[in-house]
Amino acid sequence: MFACPMEPSFRFKPISWTRTERRSIYRTAGPALQRPEYNQVVNDINAGNFTTDALNINMYPNTFLFSINNQGQFAGCCVLGFHTYFFESGVTPQPRWIFNFASWISPGLFGAGFQDVTALSHEIAETIADPFVNTIVPTWQFPGVAPTAKVCQANLEEGDPIEVLPVATVPSC
Repeated sequence: MFACPMEPSFRFKPISWTRTERRSIYRTAGPALQRPEYNQVVNDINAGNFTTDALNINMYPNTFLFSINNQGQFAGCCVLGFHTYFFESGVTPQPRWIFNFASWISPGLFGAGFQDVTALSHEIAETIADPFVNTIVPTWQFPGVAPTAKVCQANLEEGDPIEVLPVATVPSC
């Protein structure tokens, strides 16, 4: 029988950049963070569209992030949203831009009621609970997932356990 390890399986690394450089995040964040939406966030910060006193959101219709394996094939789908923050290194006090990406999901694309603002509400709840994505909690396993699946988390992502339920949304009135 599998038991979740006591230590988290991953650690979040926030995105650091220097505003005066105004370079692409591709050149500053390293290969693990080469995501086009990060370039857009940096552009929005530099343009003054994103501020440090707001929850900054990019939302796109039916836009799903996925992984590609070493053979160039699809390896995993779909990330419907995520939250993180950007900070400017070397500045005191350190400015932080809280960021949230979410997909507006057309009805019928996914099961379990995933549609409309499901990803957005999920990510907003998680962003408010853990804006700097660094709240470590006791390791827990998803409900209803077999212990042999080895699916564990040790971070405050309160929306994630809901994703594996047969009905993952609350019906609207």
